[in-house]
Amino acid sequence: MREKKYLDSADVNYRRAFNVISKIEPKVAQKRSLIAYYINYGSLVPFIRTSNASKESLDLAFKALDLTSNDANYGDLTSLIYNNIGYNYENEGNVGLAENYYQKAYDLGRANTEIMLSSKISKIDNLSRVYSNSGRFEKALAIEREAKDMIRQESKERFDNNTMSLEIFYDTEKKMNKSIS
Repeated sequence: MREKKYLDSADVNYRRAFNVISKIEPKVAQKRSLIAYYINYGSLVPFIRTSNASKESLDLAFKALDLTSNDANYGDLTSLIYNNIGYNYENEGNVGLAENYYQKAYDLGRANTEIMLSSKISKIDNLSRVYSNSGRFEKALAIEREAKDMIRQESKERFDNNTMSLEIFYDTEKKMNKSIS
């Protein structure tokens, strides 16, 4: 019961938020707020609706996509939206469309340095699952290997950055000790 109360409250407040967003100036801030609204509310809809939730969630995702597509400033969000659309289609059982949108999310996010590794891995997992479930195990394995390589590369970069930081700290301490002596 309590969960329903909170979900109903969230629904009401999201609807109010839309009215506030429509009054935001400048328009660039309004656009980013609308994108966030559509993405977040679209993710909530399946929990608060019993009928037409998937359709409404997809409608909101496509509204967000209309605002982000063809704008390089929103590549990270466009990738997220494609992934969300794929997830909705997969839940509906439309694996072909799910794969199509997962692939778009993956392609767009693959080289984007603004997208966190965990988000990239999530997109790879979704695409790999679709490949596996449709019997394309070699494709699933290939993309999983790519995920492993991404993880290895990020770990190496973190290690190198930590090592460099320690070297700088050590050199600084050494200079401080020389100047004190």
